[in-house]
Amino acid sequence: MIPPSFRPAVTDADYDVCASLSSLYDPDQPTTSREIRDSEVVVPEGTPRHREIMEVDGRPVAHIRAIQMFWSDSPDLFDVRCKAPRMSPDCFPLGMSRAIELATADGAKTLSTWSDERYPERIAWLLSQGFQETQRNPVSFLDVAGFPMEKWQPTVDKCLGSGIEFKSYAELIAERGEAAYEPLWKLDETIMKDVPLPYDWKGIPLPKWIKMILTEERHWPTTMVALEGGEPVGETMFFRNEVNPSLATTGLTGVVRTHRRRGIAAALKVHSIGNAQRSGVRRLGTDNEENNPMFGLNVELGFRAEYNQIGFERN
Repeated sequence: MIPPSFRPAVTDADYDVCASLSSLYDPDQPTTSREIRDSEVVVPEGTPRHREIMEVDGRPVAHIRAIQMFWSDSPDLFDVRCKAPRMSPDCFPLGMSRAIELATADGAKTLSTWSDERYPERIAWLLSQGFQETQRNPVSFLDVAGFPMEKWQPTVDKCLGSGIEFKSYAELIAERGEAAYEPLWKLDETIMKDVPLPYDWKGIPLPKWIKMILTEERHWPTTMVALEGGEPVGETMFFRNEVNPSLATTGLTGVVRTHRRRGIAAALKVHSIGNAQRSGVRRLGTDNEENNPMFGLNVELGFRAEYNQIGFERN
C-alpha cells in the first residue's frame, strides 16, 4: 500500500469529503457537512481536537478525528475515530494509529473509541492494540410504516389523561421564547446523567447548549417534551436524515426519576413514532446499552436489533 498522507479538514469542500466518507462507513446514518459543523458548536474554546482526511495517492480514504472528551469528567480522556469505508479495510489501522498519535501528543492518558461489529477485523485490531471492551449498544430499527398505532394509542391517551401534556420544542420556544431554554437544558442534563455510558457525564454548559439548539431549529418540531404543570418531565426526539429523508434516528429519550413508571416514556415514543409515520419516515433507528430498560421498551414497541456498537478503552 502506498504510504498515506493526512491533512486537516478546514474548508467546506474538506467537510464534504468527511461527510461522504462517514456516510460510506455507516450507510444507516448518512450525514452532511452541515451536520458535522453543527456538532462542533458545543466544543469549548481551547479544547484539543483534530479532524483530518487521510489520503492515499491523492484519493480520500478515511475521516480521522481525535478530541478531548469535554463532555466527560476526565480532562485526560480522548475520543479517537477512523471512519474508513468497508472497501478500504487496510486504511483502518493506519487511520486509527494517526488518531492515537494526535491524541497522545495532546496529552491523552486514556483513549476511547467505538466500533461497529460488522467490521470484525477492526475489532480484532483494537484488541491487538490493548483496547478493552467497555460497553455494548444494540443498534435497532423500526419499520415505521408497519407500526400498529391503533394498538399503542391507548398508551398515549392514558398518559395524556393523567395530567401530562406533550409539546414540541417548536411550540414551547414559540410560547416562552428564550425562557424555554434553561428548563429544557436542565431536563436534558438530568436525563443524560442516567444514560449508561463508559464514563461519567460532565455535561454541556447552558450557553453552549443554546448554541447547539439554535443550529438544530429544523429538528424542533420532532423533539417532544412531556410536561406536568408546565414543567418538563420527559422527552424524546427523532432526527430526519438529511441525505435520505425516509430514514430517521431517535435521539435522547428519558423521564426524570420522580415521574418514572407512569408510562410517560412509552407514550412519548408512541406519539413520536406517529409523527414519523405522518412525515413519511420508513425506517427509524436507535441504540441503547444492552441492559438499559429503554432497550426493552424499544423491543416491545417493535424495534429489532441488527448489530452492536461496541465501546472500547485503552489506558
